[in-house]
Amino acid sequence: MPASDDPRDALTRKRHVQLGAFLRARRALVAPTDVGLPERKRRHVPGLRREEVAQLAQIGVSWYTQLEQGRIGQVSTKTLRRVIRALRLSPVEAEHALALARETDARPAIAPAPSDELRAFVRDYGEGAAFLTDSRSQILAWNAHADALFAFSDYAEAERNMLALMVRSEHMRGVFGDWYDTLRRMIGVFRATNTPSGGHDTDGLIAALRAENSDFDGLWKNYDVRSLTGHLCVLRDERRGDIPMRFMAFAPVDHPDHIIVTLREDAAVAGDRAAAARPRRKRN
Repeated sequence: MPASDDPRDALTRKRHVQLGAFLRARRALVAPTDVGLPERKRRHVPGLRREEVAQLAQIGVSWYTQLEQGRIGQVSTKTLRRVIRALRLSPVEAEHALALARETDARPAIAPAPSDELRAFVRDYGEGAAFLTDSRSQILAWNAHADALFAFSDYAEAERNMLALMVRSEHMRGVFGDWYDTLRRMIGVFRATNTPSGGHDTDGLIAALRAENSDFDGLWKNYDVRSLTGHLCVLRDERRGDIPMRFMAFAPVDHPDHIIVTLREDAAVAGDRAAAARPRRKRN
């Protein structure tokens, strides 16, 4: 059958190829003993074999092989959930897999511009640093605290992409004391929130970042899918030293295509570290 000229069909095929790549990457991380299967001595591939996933999910090996190859035309949610359980995906990973399997909407998925009220909420946020992004990691608004940390206002509008700044900005590398781990998290968040759609194409950005930075390229190949909420990072301060900060991220109900990201100092972690650093008194 000749390929369809409908752009939605091309996007669906692209999603299914990504779904297959994601499942292969997750399968390689699951040991047989993790799912109650005996460990075999001679294993030519890391993690589970396709036959073992099919056995655990109670589906055909041929069908699952085609799923990983991106050659299944339509994937039922019920069947995919069995695969999700077999691979022990996290809730964020499971939602990513389900999103890739969904039919592409006929409408271009281009997020509308954030409202003035949403921008004002972020700008006036007073409990820590805050900034607003879309699913492509474009920085759309920020408060003074975030600007003091990340210097968003120093960049041109086209350059204000959090993922790109993590790779290209020397300032960002200096701010994050755990730059590599935070970059890994940012990539995982980008994957979780960015599925192929009829809207903005991010392939060019990702290809450029992979070519520019070997760390980014290696992390991208891992196909991690993660949430930003709760992530503990370390920010460097010339006066105070390393400061533990906790990320939170949420999408407003009436702006589901946008993400508000906040950063607040984790007082409990800071207190524990300060206590551990204090010299212990000698017992008499």
